Amino acid sequence: MADTILYGGDIITMDDKLNRAGKVEAIAIAGGIIVEVGSMKRVFRRKGPNTEVIFLNQQTLMPGFIEPHQHALQTSQMRCLYTNISALNFSCYAEIRQKMLDTLDSIKKDPAGADKWALFFGWDPELIADLPPLTAKFLDDEFAADVPIAVVGQSGHVAWANTLAFQESGIDVNDTTVEAEKGGVFVKDEVGHLTGQMFEEPAIMGVMGNAPMPTGEMILAGIVDQMRYYASVGITTVTDLAYMPNEDFDNALKSVFDKEDTPVRLGLYRMEHPHKEDPSASGPPSAKKARTARAAPKPTLEGKVSCCTNLGTAQMAQKKKQKQAQPPRQVARSQARSAAPEEDDEPIPIGNYNSKLWEVGIKFVADGSPHCGTCAVREPFMNTPLTQNLGFPPAPGYGTLNFTSEEFVDSMKRLTKEGTQVAVHAHGERACEQVLRAYETILADDPTNRCRHRMEHLGLMTVDQIARAGKINVALSFFVDHLRFYAKVYKTDIFGDRVNRWTPISEASKNGITWTIHQDHPTFPGDANPFANMKTAITRTQRDDPTTVYGPEYCATIDEVLKSYTINAAWQLHLDNQLGSITVGKQADLVVLTENPYHVDPFKLEDIKVVETFLSGRRSNIGKMSTVGPGLNVMKRDAAYDKA
Repeated sequence: MADTILYGGDIITMDDKLNRAGKVEAIAIAGGIIVEVGSMKRVFRRKGPNTEVIFLNQQTLMPGFIEPHQHALQTSQMRCLYTNISALNFSCYAEIRQKMLDTLDSIKKDPAGADKWALFFGWDPELIADLPPLTAKFLDDEFAADVPIAVVGQSGHVAWANTLAFQESGIDVNDTTVEAEKGGVFVKDEVGHLTGQMFEEPAIMGVMGNAPMPTGEMILAGIVDQMRYYASVGITTVTDLAYMPNEDFDNALKSVFDKEDTPVRLGLYRMEHPHKEDPSASGPPSAKKARTARAAPKPTLEGKVSCCTNLGTAQMAQKKKQKQAQPPRQVARSQARSAAPEEDDEPIPIGNYNSKLWEVGIKFVADGSPHCGTCAVREPFMNTPLTQNLGFPPAPGYGTLNFTSEEFVDSMKRLTKEGTQVAVHAHGERACEQVLRAYETILADDPTNRCRHRMEHLGLMTVDQIARAGKINVALSFFVDHLRFYAKVYKTDIFGDRVNRWTPISEASKNGITWTIHQDHPTFPGDANPFANMKTAITRTQRDDPTTVYGPEYCATIDEVLKSYTINAAWQLHLDNQLGSITVGKQADLVVLTENPYHVDPFKLEDIKVVETFLSGRRSNIGKMSTVGPGLNVMKRDAAYDKA
């Protein structure tokens, strides 16, 4: 007999075979698994004396959304450590300046604030035109020289720190010999002194990795709140594509995901740097390495099995700092981390912890960001007052390839032999070309791409490159939602007419690619919002201008974007036989919506509200139900979650 039956509304299965068979009127769930899908008569045969029957109240049921590229851990960390100065919350520099000064004032007044840093996230000159250029000296003079300050740009690929923050990290800003770890950049002035600006994770965390950690209680609260938020927007599976093993944070994660009422699943991609293999290395792995070896990329969602957050990096850097009983060296901490660590210092990764928490694969970063001139493009960035304010490298700027092609090929070969999926950040055409050629090399004998290797963001990926990706079955995940906030400024100040071919999604469909879209928070304004992302993919317009379409030939359809957030995302995570559609035998991960997305004007998709989500048939209790008779309940929306 069924534990739960849902009926009385539109049911979108995202299962093409079921759709062809006719309208689905109800579904039955037992033991967290979908056991029947079809007509009322057929499904209600599963009803027993203890079956909970839920009337959908003419609302819409569909598979829960799967966000294939978030930084869920870093986003939860933001709740603990950072003051948000995003353009969604402020409209001018004066407002942001006051917020920063208020934060500094509270730190100075706090009796326990002697060791605190002032950390800010969301600096965005592209959306707030009067933000001034930042330097270490500016932060010293304008804000404080006696409190370590770090400001992270909205993209997450650029940051600035004051002089004291560098000093606390063992770095002298006037030392002309200081360099960041490979893949990162400390920007220097004409005489070789550090300006305070940093590009990419190895440089940024060389400084920010030394900031004090949040308390265990703060970490737990941040994770719980963030997972609850994801459920409130219909997401039942989320990802983190910059996971770094860290004992304290991992223990907090395990604590949260051991609980039955945690309403989402979390798939982790461990952040690594590709490297050229040493052919002289031989011998079996150490016992330590054997214990930390990655599992296959697909967990089982039936009980426990064995298997860019920067918090892990920050914690490891902090521990090293505490262990060093010597004066600060004039070298970046990130350089210190490049040396082989003692085995006892290496935290054991999460692995495949349980059905809600597991490692999916490995993440590499091929280039940088369009927001700071570091994504590797074929044509130079525009040279405008805005790009100068953003700190773009001197014109003509073509961005940066973070690693060599040989490093990618060697690392990808090793991981493919292990059966480990690889996801690679690549925005510019040159980065897409480098990664695509590496995949073509390693997949020459495996065109089916059994590991389902991925490419991420793909802002300026060309039509030809997409066609080549289709031939080797590479999975693509597009960051199309840039257009919602940045389309105009991309056209006037950064890319010119190239903005019209930003993420040409329709070409992926033409080439039979299993593609998805994502939002990449927290390195993007606001919070995760699947329907806002879908709207952008369908309309290709900016939020305040619905009439200007940037590349209409590349618009997606509502069916395609719904698949990108359900069955396609499940496929990319190796979970398509367990998640992503309302199909008999799959987990009952579901979302109830106020309206059917197929029947809504694309420009009004954001008006759809999430009523409830289910994870393995268990309600998340986002909304409320009323009992109208024995065993019969009606789904109601909790007004606390409604937005005007």
